[in-house]
Amino acid sequence: MIRLTHTRRYDVVPCLLFYALLLLAAKRLQAQSYTVINYRWVQGFNASNVYNIFQDSRKYLWISTENGVIRYNGSDFKHYTKKDGLLDNEVLSISEDQLGRVWLLPFTNTLCYYRNGRLYNQSDDPLLKRIKLEARVSQIMMDASANLWIREEGQALLRVDTAGKISRWKPDQQAIQHICIGKEGALHVLCGNAALYVFKKGYFELTGQAPFEPDQFTVLNASAVYSPAQGALWYYAGENSGQRRSLPKITQPTGVTNNEDETVFVGSENGLYLVNLQSGTMMEQLLPGYKTGPCIRTQDGSLWIGTAGKGLIRMVRSPVRSVPFAQPLSAFLYIKATADGMYGTTQNGLFVEAKISADGRCQTNIQRINPERRYEHCVFVKREKGQVWMLAADGIKLKKSIQGKPVKAYYTCCKQALEEADGEMITATNTGVLKFNFRSFMPRDTLLKGQRVVTVSRIGDTLYAGTLSGLVACFPDGHCLPVDTGNRFLRTRITALCKDSSHVLWCADNGGVLLAIVHNKVIDTIGPEEGLQCSRIAALKASRKYLWAGTDNGLFAITRKPPYRIARHVTYTTGLAGNQVNCIDVKGDMIWAGTSEGVSYFDENELPEPYAIARIEISSIRNGDVFLTPGNDVLQLQSASLSVEFDVIDFSGNAQPVFSWRLNEDTSWTTISGRTLSFPSLPYGKFRLAIRAFSPNWHQQYTLVQDFYNKPPYYRNPWFISMLVLLSVIALIAMSTGIIRWLRRRDQQQLSVQRSLLHLEQMALQGQLNPHFIFNCIAAIKEHYEAGDKEKAHEFVDAFSLLIRQTFEMSAETFVSLDKELEYLRQYLIVEQQRFNHVFRFSVTRQTQLPDKDIIIPAMLLQPVVENAIRHGIRHLPDGMGFVTVRAEQQAENVRITITDNGIGREKSKMLSRHFNIRKLTSTAVNEKRLNILNRLFPGKINIHMEDLHPPDHGYSGTKVVITYPLTINQNSCHESNHC
Repeated sequence: MIRLTHTRRYDVVPCLLFYALLLLAAKRLQAQSYTVINYRWVQGFNASNVYNIFQDSRKYLWISTENGVIRYNGSDFKHYTKKDGLLDNEVLSISEDQLGRVWLLPFTNTLCYYRNGRLYNQSDDPLLKRIKLEARVSQIMMDASANLWIREEGQALLRVDTAGKISRWKPDQQAIQHICIGKEGALHVLCGNAALYVFKKGYFELTGQAPFEPDQFTVLNASAVYSPAQGALWYYAGENSGQRRSLPKITQPTGVTNNEDETVFVGSENGLYLVNLQSGTMMEQLLPGYKTGPCIRTQDGSLWIGTAGKGLIRMVRSPVRSVPFAQPLSAFLYIKATADGMYGTTQNGLFVEAKISADGRCQTNIQRINPERRYEHCVFVKREKGQVWMLAADGIKLKKSIQGKPVKAYYTCCKQALEEADGEMITATNTGVLKFNFRSFMPRDTLLKGQRVVTVSRIGDTLYAGTLSGLVACFPDGHCLPVDTGNRFLRTRITALCKDSSHVLWCADNGGVLLAIVHNKVIDTIGPEEGLQCSRIAALKASRKYLWAGTDNGLFAITRKPPYRIARHVTYTTGLAGNQVNCIDVKGDMIWAGTSEGVSYFDENELPEPYAIARIEISSIRNGDVFLTPGNDVLQLQSASLSVEFDVIDFSGNAQPVFSWRLNEDTSWTTISGRTLSFPSLPYGKFRLAIRAFSPNWHQQYTLVQDFYNKPPYYRNPWFISMLVLLSVIALIAMSTGIIRWLRRRDQQQLSVQRSLLHLEQMALQGQLNPHFIFNCIAAIKEHYEAGDKEKAHEFVDAFSLLIRQTFEMSAETFVSLDKELEYLRQYLIVEQQRFNHVFRFSVTRQTQLPDKDIIIPAMLLQPVVENAIRHGIRHLPDGMGFVTVRAEQQAENVRITITDNGIGREKSKMLSRHFNIRKLTSTAVNEKRLNILNRLFPGKINIHMEDLHPPDHGYSGTKVVITYPLTINQNSCHESNHC
């Protein structure tokens, strides 16, 4: 790490002094204008030669080197090499087009560009695959019409239009020297013969001829042609068009970089020159003796200069100064500010003293503390009246001089000392807290015996000791107690203590967390989430305005009034000698810091107000193996995994920001330490990723959002869920219906079996013609034959045989048509009439709207009723007086059949049956059982109503039987039975 200082005087003596300091490997040389910071390997810049510096539209700084391309965001360097997609690590030039592509031009005949976190080259980009190069590419730019122009070294121009068509243009026998985009947005071309062309309306137009031959470093801008080696300038456009001017010649130029306001930076073998093209004057020379190349001025006012062999240099205006020691020094252990400078000790046993005059000149004195020992770790030095007191790792010593031998010594391992009045000294040692008096050179007391104490401080009468196991308070009566044991930060190693004027004790733990303690209670904590980005706090010191914390990441200034916050951050980037700060001291408004690289000092009132021109952005988004382009659109994800790299671009030198993220607004913020988010699984549907950056120096928080849409799998889509619910309902209904049908089918099967049994039973009953009737008919036939009346016997046999045949036919049917039933009944009455020698008469009539064949009646339903009327009614009447009528009629939806006889009536019939012991007809009982079975089998109810026509005392009362049933009995029977 090399620190230089720019001087604006060009006489010989300062230059010789400059070279002398370089030969002595000086760390730093200060001047009023700039602090020069050299970025080398130790700062993360792993290159020596810088070919080009470019700042893109996102404010990233791009540096092309022999070891690849380096991108800088204001705090960190990121390297891109062949493993990232470069086809050659040596990249000579960088530019950007209007599409946001950062073009990287390697030394070989190849092309590549960076976009959205990824490098594209001719092996994976469709456009680059089609471009055939004949020489190395020197320049790439895009005009206002979105034509991409590619200049091959000394050869030709390639044009890629908006349609992707590639064409090549080369002037006759002339090399192309330089190209640029004019103010009107058109391409301007300078050829080797000084001819100037402009691309208009699809072709090149010759617009002028420069008055001098261009050389290797002649450049073209929007209005002029400039050759630094010739000191020649010619305007071809603008208000000075046609004018030629002479400028100071610059020997051995290496390149020209446009600045602003008609000024350019010219790199050379002997530093960098700032030239005003408008006035024709050389305004400034920077870094004489350095071979410089490109230069760029960033928004914070810093100059970034590329060198050959010396890496990257940043020149920044800063009040932070460093003491220019004539020899390399190791890390500082102790520093003490004086009225005119400082003195201190280093890790390699040196006593260093510096005195600074009013005009800024610095005198240094370096002595070895112990000439006999190379390393003497001294943590405190006090000089008074020709005596020197030193506290070191091997004890307390009294000397006559810095390099002298000890006059007195008290052996103990000292870590830190707190000087008090009257020669008293409180010392932190590895065996406790030692109270020691310098004047008597005698110890007075020891507290916390046996404990290793690292640091001490005092507030009032209470002494505080930082140990390896926490913070301990020691009271005047000698007893000691741990402080706020409930706080986890106070149960670890304490590295530094400091009190301020408001009696707040500041305590640093070994994890980089700072605690504010009042009355032995922690009242505030400042850590990484508050912007204290460090791993270790080595020193604390209070000034008039701030509490200064020396860390491994520079100096942090914390406000001394609540709410406590970080107000300043001083680092190597802003001029500090090194970021590892080991010790601090304050003298008035001057802050002195001993670092691992030297000593820096500054007036805290001269520190500029912190500013933040920060930008947070997503560098790349990777979804599985696919790279997505960040933007305002909702990004469609194709796989479940997502990796997001983000960055903050901030050249202010402020404290590093704290990052946090969340998905959607209903979740809490999660703090992260890195700059990459990886999601192995993601929510489905549309969601928003928010990334927030916070720095204590910023005036606001910066939040970046990106919307994503993670297509749900088919089983999470609303339509699928609806379909699944619908199918589930349908399946449930189908299953329920199936179960119901199965149950019904089972019941129907059981019912069918029952019905079959009932059918068989009723058919069996139906077929049971009264055996007495059959026997009596046969007997009657026999009587006719015996009486010799064969004609009647034959008629009887014919009628009886027809009845028997009809009986067999109808016994196989459950239901028959009404006309068939009435015909069967008529045949039965004829047989009975002949059997009883015509002792009764009968009539069978019907009155229906429907045809009789369409009216159904249970088979042989009427015969038992008529038989009962004959046997128990009209049989007991005198011959020829009995009469039986059967009338069938249709009443709306019912069938009504009335059977009337003029017999003796039911009451007299019962009396005769009891008197003569007449059995009840079998057919009557069978018919009653059949009716019961039929009413169980079929829903159509068959009703039978019986009544006497006249009162019993009337003589022959007669009987009427009314049978009703619904017409629909035929439908129900046909639907549910196979016997209709």
